[in-house]
Amino acid sequence: MPLSRDLIESCGFDYILSLLEVQSPLGRKYIKNLSFMVQQDEIAAEIHKTKAFIRFVSQDHSMQEEFSKIIGHIKDISQTCHKLELKETLDDIQLFEIKIFSMLCSRLEEYIPEYMDFLNLKNLKDVFALLDPANLCMPSFYIYDEYSEELTQVRKRKQQIATAFPVDEQELINTAALENSLENAVRKELSQKLSDYASAMIHNLSMLAYADFSTAKAIFILNFKLCCPEVSEQGIYFEQLFNIELDSILSKNQKKFQPVDIALDRPVTVITGANMSGKTVVLKSLALNQLMFQTGFFLCAKTARITPVESVFLITKDSQSMDEGLSSYAFEILKVNECIKHSQNGEKCLILIDELARTTNPQEGKAIVRSVISILSEHNVYAVITTHYDGVLSKDAKHYRVCGIRKDKIGSSKIKRENITDYIDYSLISEDGWACVPKEALTIARLLDVDNELITRAEMFLTEGQKGGCADGK
Repeated sequence: MPLSRDLIESCGFDYILSLLEVQSPLGRKYIKNLSFMVQQDEIAAEIHKTKAFIRFVSQDHSMQEEFSKIIGHIKDISQTCHKLELKETLDDIQLFEIKIFSMLCSRLEEYIPEYMDFLNLKNLKDVFALLDPANLCMPSFYIYDEYSEELTQVRKRKQQIATAFPVDEQELINTAALENSLENAVRKELSQKLSDYASAMIHNLSMLAYADFSTAKAIFILNFKLCCPEVSEQGIYFEQLFNIELDSILSKNQKKFQPVDIALDRPVTVITGANMSGKTVVLKSLALNQLMFQTGFFLCAKTARITPVESVFLITKDSQSMDEGLSSYAFEILKVNECIKHSQNGEKCLILIDELARTTNPQEGKAIVRSVISILSEHNVYAVITTHYDGVLSKDAKHYRVCGIRKDKIGSSKIKRENITDYIDYSLISEDGWACVPKEALTIARLLDVDNELITRAEMFLTEGQKGGCADGK
């Protein structure tokens, strides 16, 4: 199943793919056409192969380096192979590319360890022999004399005419035309013979594209110390889930990413927390790791137990578009409706919705959130919804609360825009039953030294508007 380009970009998977150091056009093409696996046994098999590539990279490093160096010289000759399948006649450049490809495939076989027997390249020695009739073993090609005795004689005659004095121009033209005709006949005959090997060459192209990608993936996994996921029948569990892109950004600023633990063991999970508390990052990290899992990567966590899904939906403010003249709310509700339709059709989905219905009035917004929770709870999905709204939680959903402001750090130093994240605890706390959404907006404003009159009046209006806290949610 192909991956959605919008999803790849919105969850940050494009950043992960950009870090893979593939060596060939084949590897780059493989990344571009990366498939989303949905079958559990297929994913398990891919994890097994990934482990083999990690062993190749870490234990047989010199072999792997030579293997990758050779792959770096391989061109994508798939179009040429397609011409052979159609019985078309190739030109000298295409014949040269096939000769080089067959030569490199033979060399690569020497560097594939026995434990990677799934990387079964087809033997192309007969292909190389066809294109090297003089047995010179040189990385070059032309229409050799050995292909045709008649061609050999015509070339000798052409040379005699060209060196005679005076030169018989007409005979030279006629002889050159005959030479060209004989050469074309050789090209046609070679192409016909090579067509028998087209499927073998296409197979090798596929194997080498996969090998290039998988080698780069293995190096990436080792560099970032990713964990091997356990394939689960049900549920999605992460211990110390982290986000590589954000971790990299923070590291450049001498900061550390705070990993989180999360378990999606019910159809719907609700995460509450103030702005800047990392809820969106959690959703994007869940989407990212699901894509990584179902494309054969190891995962960004200390441990992970995860089940395959058929579709992943990530709805955040970053993914909303005004291209069709829709309001933010209209765009969002249509995407939510799409998720519901997929779940009602029995599809196993991972649905991630950030601040559902935040752009409409609070009363209707709460009703919409509760409605979505209620519907999704009845289906075979894993949904995570973040919200600011009180009164939307129920027995149908699991609840996490972002820990929030670290009260113990307040007053220890001056808080600025640049360091406010140091004062937030991003860990998720599991809570049962009804709970109020943390109200830390005014605390954050005060810490940032916002005008005191703004804060005082806001607190006054908040007190006036409160009627039993979050009693409307009981």
